[in-house]
Amino acid sequence: IGVVLVKQPFSFKQFFTVFIEGYYHLWYLYMLFSFALIMPILRAFVKKENSKLVLYFVLLSIVFQFSVPLLNLAVEQLTGVSNLITDYAARYKLDFIGEYTTYFLIGWYIANIEIKKKHRYILYIVGAVSFLTTVLSIQLLSERIPTIYDVVYSNLNVNILFSSIAVFVAIYYFFKDRNYEKYSAIATKLSSLTFGVYLLHPLFLMTICRMYNMQSALLQIFLNWLIATVGALALTYILSKTPYVKKLVVF
Repeated sequence: IGVVLVKQPFSFKQFFTVFIEGYYHLWYLYMLFSFALIMPILRAFVKKENSKLVLYFVLLSIVFQFSVPLLNLAVEQLTGVSNLITDYAARYKLDFIGEYTTYFLIGWYIANIEIKKKHRYILYIVGAVSFLTTVLSIQLLSERIPTIYDVVYSNLNVNILFSSIAVFVAIYYFFKDRNYEKYSAIATKLSSLTFGVYLLHPLFLMTICRMYNMQSALLQIFLNWLIATVGALALTYILSKTPYVKKLVVF
């Protein structure tokens, strides 16, 4: 890093700008701050007796936001008309629903409302189909539709949403349906380290993962994920044992 700074002097203005904007993945921290601001409102609404209203909010967000990008792309490819679905959905002015509030509400619902086993299986199937849609659309259509990557990999797209729900439900009920006491210590410890993993994983992606290059893209992706996850987890664990620093990486 020092060599780079010598070759490209880093002004105070640049430093201040980078410090305020943060690295690319730190957008999540700004979102958490926004949630802290609206949490009093959500707490008044998000209760077990209002579980059906929570589902109604989620359904509205799926219809008017999460489904829109993929539908918009499909209509554009079939008709040649751009932003038709986006413009139509915008007429309803439902901007206050959706985005990451939907993820928050779904997480609350899964953790607090029992989901029947048959409904879980449906979620797993939908999640698997959504995951395959993401992977295959990139592999088969990226050359013909350059914009498809930005659509199917967006966190605010329906396929990512359903994939995330399926994974969350599977993990949650894996521990819930078993002897939780046996796994609670491990699960609690790993949970406390996830924030540090989130903060530190780009460090490994930028350095260690770029030191090798494999012919197999699939193997390269898997190793990148493995090294970044295990490395960030190990580093976070070490930092969690360090006085003062541990408060920065452990929730």
